[in-house]
Amino acid sequence: WWAQNLPDLRWAFLSAGVTLLAIFIHRSRLHQGRAAWYASVPGALLIVFVAWFWVQSLWALDAETHREAAVQFTKYLVAFYLIYRLAETPARLRDILLVHVAGCMYLGILALMADNFVGGRLNGVGGPGIDDANSLGMFLGTGAVAAGILVLVERGWRQIFCIVAAPMIVNGIVLAASRGAGPLAEARLLGGGFLRGRG
Repeated sequence: WWAQNLPDLRWAFLSAGVTLLAIFIHRSRLHQGRAAWYASVPGALLIVFVAWFWVQSLWALDAETHREAAVQFTKYLVAFYLIYRLAETPARLRDILLVHVAGCMYLGILALMADNFVGGRLNGVGGPGIDDANSLGMFLGTGAVAAGILVLVERGWRQIFCIVAAPMIVNGIVLAASRGAGPLAEARLLGGGFLRGRG
């Protein structure tokens, strides 16, 4: 009864709105010593790409599909901004990765308990945009790589947590039977070797 008057918003939209509001409220406490998010090379490239997507809408052959893709990449741009603003120190980035690993572990547990297999592949586990086998596998692949890197660089309870989470995440990838998740995870792991700190 209490939820009748609440707006019917998707959880990702609601969490992004709350995060944007929190960034706005606490903007004076956020680190100001680094370049603006749009001045970074990835940020500038993503802005140009999204803008070009919207410009192409004027002559797109499949206007509906093109609009969906433009909206999706606009959401990625907002997500990039949020992560850039929140992950301003190595400790905050570590915490964001730990939350991602925890979420992937939860999805791995859901995959273990699920029984909705279609053609030997797990479907219907996950949230909006990751409820098919390939998307779920690729998403869990990012969690497996994050857990692996955190196992190598962290100590104490964080390392133990990632050691416990990794098999559940990998089991979710196996149950999804995604052909793209394995090679993508391997490429991310190889790329992670080049992203070591300078200190």
